[in-house]
Amino acid sequence: MTTRHSILWGQANGRLKIESLVDASRVKGICVIRGGNREAFLATKGFENLVPVEAPGQCLNMLLAGRIELIFMSSLEVASLATMHNTSKTKLVPLYKVFSNKSYIAMSKNGTSAQTVKQWQDTTQAMKDDGTFSRIANKWSDYILKHYAMPTYVKNNVLIFEQKR
Repeated sequence: MTTRHSILWGQANGRLKIESLVDASRVKGICVIRGGNREAFLATKGFENLVPVEAPGQCLNMLLAGRIELIFMSSLEVASLATMHNTSKTKLVPLYKVFSNKSYIAMSKNGTSAQTVKQWQDTTQAMKDDGTFSRIANKWSDYILKHYAMPTYVKNNVLIFEQKR
C-alpha cells in the first residue's frame, strides 16, 4: 500500500498563499488532468477556475509560463514531471494539501476466486512477517529519492510520499 497526497502547487518565486479551498477558488486558474479524480473533486466543490488538460506536462508548462497559478498533483507526479522536462523541482512549491489517497491492489469481486484472494492475503502477510514487504518499500523509497529527489518514507509497511515529519 502507498499513501499519496494531492497538493495544490505554485511557482516558488510567487507570492501566492493558499490556506483553504476558498483561497484556491479565487486564483485565475488551476490546471487539472481532464477526467481525473482531482478535476471531479474540485468541480463538485463548485470551482469554476479549472483548466483541464490531457497531459501533465501541459500543466507544468502553463504554470511556469504564468498562464495559471496552480497545478493539482501529487508530489511524485511533480517530481517526475520536473525530471522529464529538465526543470528543477525547486521551481515549484506545495501550497496546500487538499486530500490523501491510499493505493491498494484491487480485484474483481465477481471475477476473482476466493482461493486467489486468500493466496494474495496469505502471501502479503508472509511478506510483511519476514520483512520482504518493508525491504521492497524501502528499495522504492531509495529509488524515488535518487531519481526524483523526492523524499518518501516507510511506516507500518506503507510507502508514504512525503518528507518524514
